[in-house]
Amino acid sequence: MWDGEWTEGTGRSTGEECEQVFSYLSRCSNTTKYQRPENREETLTEMMMIWNKRKISCLAEALFKKFKRVKIDLGMLRNELRETRIKLGLDEVALDLHQIVKDVQNDAIVGRRSLPKISRQQAVLLLYNSIKPSNVQVNIKEKLDSLWLPELTLVHIPVLKKKIERRETLFKDSIECFDVANATSTHDLLMKDIIVPAFQIAIHKASFEKAIWNTRLKKVADSSKHRFVYRKKLSKVTDKINLLSKELSKIDSSYKPVEFQSTLSDTDKRLLAETYLKMTRSEEELVLLKEDMESYLTFYTRTSINLKKKLNEENCYDGRRSLLLQGLDFVYRQLSNGLMLFCHLISPEIIAEHNSLDTDIAIQKYNDEDDDDDEYENDEDDEYENDEDDDDENDEDDDDENDEDDDEYEYEDE
Repeated sequence: MWDGEWTEGTGRSTGEECEQVFSYLSRCSNTTKYQRPENREETLTEMMMIWNKRKISCLAEALFKKFKRVKIDLGMLRNELRETRIKLGLDEVALDLHQIVKDVQNDAIVGRRSLPKISRQQAVLLLYNSIKPSNVQVNIKEKLDSLWLPELTLVHIPVLKKKIERRETLFKDSIECFDVANATSTHDLLMKDIIVPAFQIAIHKASFEKAIWNTRLKKVADSSKHRFVYRKKLSKVTDKINLLSKELSKIDSSYKPVEFQSTLSDTDKRLLAETYLKMTRSEEELVLLKEDMESYLTFYTRTSINLKKKLNEENCYDGRRSLLLQGLDFVYRQLSNGLMLFCHLISPEIIAEHNSLDTDIAIQKYNDEDDDDDEYENDEDDEYENDEDDDDENDEDDDDENDEDDDEYEYEDE
């Protein structure tokens, strides 16, 4: 149950945000692999700065789009849950989805149950059945051969999962203190406390896995290519359950496969639980997105106030004032964009609180200053063009005078 859908408070977060950054930076690989370390670091730094700038500039649009997408998904999940409930013939009032989620979680917890600690006497029986050593005393060997154990490769017993060299060493250390007289009672305790619970846990895990594949199989379309994969895995885990049940019935003749006493199978429970949890996480995501929108507006409102205070300082020279005005323009644009997109999503009181700033006047003021600068530059360009025109006229007059001199010189020669 490590999926984000089963963790309260996570919303619809993917948990893979860093992978998006790495995917964006991967386009630089063909260039940076030929660069020196200092150039490579500078290139990657610039790419990260571009990524951050783009992310900051489009933050309001990203929050708005995600809110709309999650809201659409929430409506689809509600319809899916209603259709599943109707298909299973369940009453909406009597259906306790919280209890279904707890049942699925309890099933997963039972599958993670650990076995009790194995004694050295019991370890001798397990290790002998696993490695079949030849250098054992005759009386001990005859006694161990007479004690039957089932096939244990299907279950998880920690001492049998060690490497063969380690198992041989443990057997040599444990066989020295093995009590042959109490071997039968040790065997009975081993079967009761270790082997039977191990088979029960294995069957429970396989049944839980079967419910997962059944749930995924029900979600995909009939024409989907995933159906073949899911059917194959489902067939494999079903065969494993049958084999484990067969071995367990040899140990305990009273064992019978588990039959569902309720109207819901494990697959149906998991299907309902997953749909309900997705719906719950979507509702959480809408709340988190509204909080992010409020934080967005609060941040830019406070930033604009701080920039205004710095602009009103007496020691604000022209260069610093120009930079502050550029920053204030960016802040006002971000704030105006956020107010325009969030006005129908968050409470009107919050919008009115942040809308008290006269952002349009400030932006117009900054644009007017830009227009003044442009007019000044245009005036300079006009003066420069006029000077060039005067120079061209003077050059033409000089050329005319030179032509007249040449004519007079030719006339004198004649």
